[in-house]
Amino acid sequence: MRSLRTPELPIAEIPPFGNIDLGIPVHRLFLLGFRPGDAVDVEFSNGFAFRNIPLFSGFYGTGHLPCLYAADKFYPNAGIGCPVSGNPWTMAGVHAGDSAHIRLHRRRGYSILESRMRLPRMLAPDRTRSREQNANWRAVATGKIPFGVLYRSSSPIRIDSPAAATACELMQETGIRSVLNLSDKPALCQARRKDGNAHIEPYVHLCENGCVLPLHLGVDYQMQENARTLARGLLWLTEQPKPALIHCKLGLDRTGMVCVLLEMLAGASYADIEHDYQLSYLNLFGPPPDCTGSYPLCDLRLTELVDFLLSLAEADDGAPRADDGRRNAPGKPRQYPSSETLRRAARAYLAFGGLNEGQIAQVGRMLAEVSRTSEGSLQ
Repeated sequence: MRSLRTPELPIAEIPPFGNIDLGIPVHRLFLLGFRPGDAVDVEFSNGFAFRNIPLFSGFYGTGHLPCLYAADKFYPNAGIGCPVSGNPWTMAGVHAGDSAHIRLHRRRGYSILESRMRLPRMLAPDRTRSREQNANWRAVATGKIPFGVLYRSSSPIRIDSPAAATACELMQETGIRSVLNLSDKPALCQARRKDGNAHIEPYVHLCENGCVLPLHLGVDYQMQENARTLARGLLWLTEQPKPALIHCKLGLDRTGMVCVLLEMLAGASYADIEHDYQLSYLNLFGPPPDCTGSYPLCDLRLTELVDFLLSLAEADDGAPRADDGRRNAPGKPRQYPSSETLRRAARAYLAFGGLNEGQIAQVGRMLAEVSRTSEGSLQ
């Protein structure tokens, strides 16, 4: 029996994170006999190969593991991604004009991992859901962060983001006065203005007044370059009028990571942080099919993020952390890191991003401030 193999496929780089478009539609890949959960080899014409990597029906790998994603809810073609770390295009050393083929390494080699990674199709905006749910919009008000100072959402300006117009409406109604745009390049606001979408005019107005900072932040929070980019953005935000909005494309990964960091810095409990993080998955994908209340992928990504931040604090302290609930003995009640441990971990990450003690304190003060715009709602 011949091994399952695609013909040679044209490849292309998907900016900005170096994912590799393999030039084969997802449905065609499945027609050839590949299935989610398979272990595959992707071999390139330059001799490089990603071997024994998972084929996922979603768009998320785990840890630093590259994956072949077949997620038409995100991209029409199958591709190579490494969402947590790494640039596959650079890792493979490929160039425009190179090609690749996919070969089955082991049938269902990652079936358990695939079951944990699976997400349903993203929900379209729906009148039966609130505008806030459709736009993944909400106030960030955990720990010492007062209601009305900081908000989060999906993108109000990207035409490929669901409910962009709704997010812009909510910006106006909330009186947003500054925006930290995590996903886009500085030129995007002007480009979107030329699209002729009237709903983004309030956003463009903030851009023209210097109240929007497009960070073009990478998704790998473990890279020090990205930590420094974020630290620069947070310092900028401390000087801006409030209320402020933080967004990326969907308000899920980059926005989720930044809000977890700020909530930890503000002394929020792990339970409150976890609840806010899970809301984005519920807003974008609806209730989990198995009615457990949470998606395994959501729990996994939050665990990876918090564990990395805690590892930075541990390295600074020079002692193992005693209250890290992720390392409890089997059968014992689950325990979570204390708020103080989480706060130290957030401070360690900002230091990792290059901030000194005074600058870290400046970010902390921003989270506790009450803006003139929000005073009325707090009385």
